[in-house]
Amino acid sequence: FFFFQAEDGIRDAQESRGLGDVYKRQSIQSPHPYYTFATTQKVVVPHAYEAELIFNDESSISKEEFLAVSADARLTVNPKKIDMPLKKKTETCSVENSVFYIHLGCKGNEFYGFGSISSGQIGYYQENIYTVEPTVIESIQSNLVADIKGGHYHSVVLYKDGRVLTSGDSYQSGHEQNMKQFKQIDLPEKIKFISAGRDFSFFVTETNKFYGVGYNSDGRLGLGDREGSWRPQEVPFSPTKPVVKISSGYNHTLVILEDGSIWGAGYNYYGQLGILDGESKVNPVLKFTRLKYLSGLKGIDVACGEDFSVAIIENKEGKRQLYGTGSYDDGRNGLGEQSSNQKQMTLMDGASSITNFKQMACSYNHSMAVTDNGKIYGWGYGWYGATGSLEGTTHRTPTKVKWFEDNNKHVLSVTCGYYRSAMMVRDKKTQKEELYVLGSTDDKRLGIPYGEGHCRTPQKVPTFENKKISGVKFTWYSSFVWTAPEVDPNTRDIHPYKCGLSGEEPIDGPVSYTHLTLPTIYSVQISVVAVSLKKK
Repeated sequence: FFFFQAEDGIRDAQESRGLGDVYKRQSIQSPHPYYTFATTQKVVVPHAYEAELIFNDESSISKEEFLAVSADARLTVNPKKIDMPLKKKTETCSVENSVFYIHLGCKGNEFYGFGSISSGQIGYYQENIYTVEPTVIESIQSNLVADIKGGHYHSVVLYKDGRVLTSGDSYQSGHEQNMKQFKQIDLPEKIKFISAGRDFSFFVTETNKFYGVGYNSDGRLGLGDREGSWRPQEVPFSPTKPVVKISSGYNHTLVILEDGSIWGAGYNYYGQLGILDGESKVNPVLKFTRLKYLSGLKGIDVACGEDFSVAIIENKEGKRQLYGTGSYDDGRNGLGEQSSNQKQMTLMDGASSITNFKQMACSYNHSMAVTDNGKIYGWGYGWYGATGSLEGTTHRTPTKVKWFEDNNKHVLSVTCGYYRSAMMVRDKKTQKEELYVLGSTDDKRLGIPYGEGHCRTPQKVPTFENKKISGVKFTWYSSFVWTAPEVDPNTRDIHPYKCGLSGEEPIDGPVSYTHLTLPTIYSVQISVVAVSLKKK
C-alpha cells in the first residue's frame, strides 16, 4: 500500500468536495519518453500545497510499469518519477489548485533517432559530434507519433492530436532560430498530413488547407511566387476533395486527393512533376496544378525523389501498377533504358504484369514498392544495396527482392532514405513482426556497425530486435524508429482491494473522509495498492 498525507496550505476558496474526491479513471497519453498509456487518477486535496506519499513495506510495481506524480493530467507540470523500490519510501509532490495526479504507466514506448545530427535534425545535438547510433529522443511523446518527414537538415513530427513539432535548421522548420530538440510550431488548425523536402515543409489541415514554410526559389511552396518564409504561409490551393497523400522531394511536391487526382508544384526541369502544357513541360510550376492526362486513373500512392517521382496508379479495371516520371539517371524513374528524361507519368512496362502494389517509397536515386501479398521490388542506384540487390547492381526497372521470399518473410511496408531502405516484415513461421535494413552504413544511418560501408543483405538492427516496433521512417540523412509498450496496458489487472483511487468506496479504509469540512488542517491516509501487469 501507499498513502497520501496532505499538508495544509491555503490556495483558494474552492468549496471542499471532501479529501480523496477522486474523478473516475481516465486513460491519458503520458509524454514521458520511456512510458505510455498511463492510467491517471485525479486527487482533489482542498487548500493543500503539497502531498506526501508514504509507501509501506508491501508496496511494489512490476518492471514493466512506472509510477509518477505531477500537478497536471499530462505529466508536464512538476513531474516526478518515483523510482523503485517503493518499500517504505516517502515522496512529496506538488499540488496546484488543490489537485495532484498519480500516473501508472508501462515501459516500452521509446522514440529513437540516429544518423546525422549536424543540425540537430533528430532532436538531439552534441558539440563536435555529427552522427549517433540509435538514441532515445526525450522531446517526443512516442505514443502520440502519427508520422515523421524530414529534409536534409530538418525533421517534422506529426502527432495524432494534430500538433506538429520540428527540429533542425530554422528556415524550413517554422522557428526563428535553429532548434536542437523538437519543439511545437504554431499553426492555425489541427494538421492531418505533413511532408518535407530538401529545405521546405508542408502542413495540411483537417479542413484541407495547405501551409508551406521554407525556401521557395523555384516555386516549391506553391505560393504562386518565389518568396520563401520561415513562418508557415497559407498556400492558394483549396481542393474540393480531401487530401489522402502528400510527398515532397528535393524541390517538388505531389499530392493525391480522395478522388484519385494527382496535383503538383515546384521544380519540373527534369519532368519530375509530370505536368505538361499541351506537349510541353512546364517549369517551374508555381501553383498546385493537376496532371490532367491521368483523368480516369486513380492515384493510390506517390513518392518524390531528388529529380524524379514514382506512383502507384489504379486503372479502371482495378489494377494497381507502377508509374514513373523525371530523370532517367541510374534508372531511378523505373522506365528502363532511356536516352532522355521522362516528362509525364508513364506506366513502368517492366512491371506492368504486377497489378497489386499497395505502398511505395523513394529517396535520392532509388525506389521500392510493396505488393498486397508481401513481395517487394526495388529499382534505381544499387551499389550500396538499397534496392535489395545482393550484388550492388543498378536496376532500371522494378526487380523483385528475392531474399525476403526465400527467408519466409512477408513484407508489410518500406521506407527509403539517402542510399538506404528499411522494411517492416512478418515472419511467416513465427508471425512476429521484424525490422530489416539495407544500403549505406555511412554516418550510422542504418543503426548497424559500419562494416564495409554497405549492407546488401537485409539485416536486423540490434537495438530493436526484442522491441515491439510501432513505426519506422527514414529521411534524407537521419532515421527514426518508435516502439510500443512492452506489455499491453489493456491487460492490466485491477488489484483486489477497493480504494478511493480506483473509483470505489473503501471497505474499511483507515479514515472516513466524507465528513470533513473547510477550513481545516488535516492529515489523512488513502490506501491504494500498486497493481501489476499480466499478459493475457
